Amino acid sequence: MNCITHNDVPAVASCQHCNVGLCSECVHSFLQTDNKPLCKNCSKVYVDANLEMLHSELAGLKTKKIIWSIILVLGALLIVFDITSATSSGLMIVGILVWSLAGFIDRFRKKRENPDVQWAIKSSVIEGNLLARGDSTIWFYWLGNFLVTLTIMLIRGIFFPFFYLYFMLTADKKVKTEIARIKELGESLN
Repeated sequence: MNCITHNDVPAVASCQHCNVGLCSECVHSFLQTDNKPLCKNCSKVYVDANLEMLHSELAGLKTKKIIWSIILVLGALLIVFDITSATSSGLMIVGILVWSLAGFIDRFRKKRENPDVQWAIKSSVIEGNLLARGDSTIWFYWLGNFLVTLTIMLIRGIFFPFFYLYFMLTADKKVKTEIARIKELGESLN
């Protein structure tokens, strides 16, 4: 079998996706995935697919920035209202809890895509054992889980302005750098 690009040169490898022959020059000229070469056409498809994915990720980051900005303003308004009111109404805690909600959609999506099976098994075994015994300690177990979750939410809410600032300053840079790198790879294929 000869190289698809250089018809008179024998192939030393084949494209990972379409199995056409590639000479050693083509193997080193085009892209590789998992250390396996791609032909020129498959390399272009790979570049285009990655660019499309990165652009949709960038659009998702813009949406996330808007949502986080709304959460920041809403939480800040609640906290400022509580500080400026004559009596403490507990709105400061509510504002901090509002701040802690930022990122829950992303975390929920990640957990749904990659669930922590060991935690789910452990949790259901503990709850099942407590319920099967008819033990009233199940209420303490649930209360403990609730208090731990509430504490984590309050801590996350307190530090949310720092997370927000870091996210606003760095999120786009990583994706834009990767887009520039992929575009450069695409240009080198032409």
